[in-house]
Formats: sequence, C-alpha cells, structure tokens
Amino acid sequence: MAQGIRDGRNFGWDERVRQARLDTDKDDEDKQYVKATLKSRTKLWKVMRVIELILVAFIAISVAQPAATPKAPEADLSPAGKQNAYAAVGQWLATGTLGSTGRIISWDGSRPASLKDGSKTVRATRQSFTVQTDANRWFRIVATVRTDTGQVVGYPSATPMAIDTTQTLTGGTADWPDASGTPDNRDAVETLLSQWGEAYAGTDADRLKTVVADQKDPNAVYQPLMLSGKTSVSVDKIAYLTDRGKKDKNTGHTDMAVAQVTINVKKPDGSDGGGLTYDVLVGQPDGAARILAWGAPGTGPGLKEYSNRWHGTAIDAQTVNNQRQAAEASASASPSVPTQAGTGTGGDQAATAPDDNTEDEQ
Repeated sequence: MAQGIRDGRNFGWDERVRQARLDTDKDDEDKQYVKATLKSRTKLWKVMRVIELILVAFIAISVAQPAATPKAPEADLSPAGKQNAYAAVGQWLATGTLGSTGRIISWDGSRPASLKDGSKTVRATRQSFTVQTDANRWFRIVATVRTDTGQVVGYPSATPMAIDTTQTLTGGTADWPDASGTPDNRDAVETLLSQWGEAYAGTDADRLKTVVADQKDPNAVYQPLMLSGKTSVSVDKIAYLTDRGKKDKNTGHTDMAVAQVTINVKKPDGSDGGGLTYDVLVGQPDGAARILAWGAPGTGPGLKEYSNRWHGTAIDAQTVNNQRQAAEASASASPSVPTQAGTGTGGDQAATAPDDNTEDEQ
C-alpha cells in the first residue's frame, strides 16, 4: 500500500500531473499571445494617432496660411515707339489741326497692333495721349508707330473727351487719421510755418536752409520754388501725431505734429495766382519747434524726416531767367510742319529719338 502510494504512477497520478502542467502551460501561452496581440495593437493605434495628429496639424497650417498674392503686372513706361509718337503728335498739334495752342497733357499708355506691309505682317504700337486745346476742349489722340522702323503711320486720330471744365480749386482741409489736439505753443509753430512757406516760395536757398535748420546735416541744401510773385502763407490746421514720436506721460502729447499750410501766390501784376497746399511735419511743437519735412496734402503723418534735401545742382535766379528766355524764344519760333502726309510726322529725327523715360511724368 505504501509502495503504491509512493509510486503514484501505478494509479495514473503522474499522467494527471503532467496533463495539469500541460494545461497550465497552454493557458500561459494563450495569455502571452493575448498580451502580445494587445501590445502590438496598442503600438499600431499610437502610430495611427500620431499620423492623424500630423495630418490635422498640416491641414490647419495650410488653411491658416494666406493665399499667395498674385504679382501685379508691371507697366512698361517706355514702350517701343513712345518717344517717336510723342514728337510726332507735338509737331502735328503745331500745325493747328485742333486749334492754335493744342498741347499734350499726358501720355496714357500703349497697346500692340499688327500691320501688313506687302506680304509680311509687322508689329506696331498704338500710343495714346490726352490733349487740351486753346478752346479748353480735350481730345484723346492715338498715334500708330511701326516697331521696326519707328515711323508713325498716317496722321494721329482724335476723339473728343468729356471733361468737367467747371472744376475749381477752392482749398479746404481734411482731418488726418492719426492726429488730434492742438499744440500748446501754436502761435510760435504758426510763425515758424509762415517763415517756412515764404522761404520755400521765394528765391533764396540760404534763407530756406536757415529756416529748416537741418540738425542731421547742417550743410544740406534745400531748393526753393523760385516764384517771382508775392506770396502769403496761411496755416489751415495743425495737430499732434498720436502714433509717432515720444509721448509725454503728463500731457499725453507727442513731440511730433503735422500741419497743413497754404502758400497763396500773387502774380507780378498783383492778380491772384492761386495757391499751393502742403502737409508739413513739425518736430517739438511744444518747445523749440522745427521743420522736418513737407509733402502733398494727406502725406504728413508718414513723411520721412529731412526727405526734402536737394541732391542736384541748385537752381538759382539766373538759371530760372535763362529757362524763361529759352521758353519764350521757343514759343516765338515758327513750328516745323510735317511734310510726309502718308507716313506721319517726325521723319528720321523722330525715328532716332532716344528711348528713355524723360516724359513719364507727363
């Protein structure tokens, strides 16, 4: 009996123990498999989440970025044929076709054209101009110029323009968006602005230089307008700039102001010659005020300090007198009349005119 107990295999105990161990091992393997599977799926889920987050971030960034601004086309300010057409139209106007004193007011651009010359097609440009005549009539003038030869084809064409001839310049003021208040030292500032206006309209560059008193370049040159008639100056308005300059903590005022100044011009015979209006940038309006810059109405708040320095040869009274005499001599000279009715005006001289931008500001 004892022997049977010690030798359990006689009763099948070893087989039962082995089977129990096998079942246990199988359970462990299943558990390990499940764990491994879960772990693998967890890793895959994490990877998918990371990819998803990256895609979401990419889409968000793409949406947030503004669309690329298309590049605006650049205007050709000196197209082929412009100078030739300018010269031809000027000579054509001198013939008196539209009136005794027709004059070019502006060049208004060009468009391409195609012409037939025998069996070949040649390129050309249609140059447009605005012209005013002595009767205060306005015309749109178009001259067609061959690109290969520079010759004007035929005579220019003219089309009447509807212009409001009742427009008058009456002055007036408008508020600046970033300016308010009135300088405490207004009287002194107005006196300085009046001195500046008289000096700027006059003929004495040294006087204008003294009034401006350029603190960054004492040797800087400032060119006056060289007007011959008498002038008077009025300060239409003046205000502190609210977003430029240093602000006083006590008063809230900045050390920069902008003024609108009108220079009223009288002709040599005493009659009214109209006016000139400027925005003037003023520094230290509550202290030792100084003129910093000037420009067209509406530009005052953004004017760059001392941007009116003159970098060319100064124009003096003698230069102005010489220019006046040359203009009078040119006006009294008999105009040249084109002789080639079929090919336009200007001849070889117009065809060889330099192609530069000297008239772009017309």
